Amino acid sequence: MQVERPEDFELKAEGVKEIKNTEEGLEVVFDREVISASDLMRIILEDYEVQDFQIREPDIEEVVKKVYNEGI
Repeated sequence: MQVERPEDFELKAEGVKEIKNTEEGLEVVFDREVISASDLMRIILEDYEVQDFQIREPDIEEVVKKVYNEGI
């Protein structure tokens, strides 16, 4: 996600696990069992002017590894 002033970005929403500042912009990692992507985007768009965003699912390899190691 790209916002005008990433250094001023602050997000207080239940389910948000991590906010990373990357070369591509800000990356918000969240728990989909706690908050949906659409609800999270609504919260962000209420307070920030977002220039661009994308939603990525975890790699299938990560999901399989987590299920194998931790169970369902």
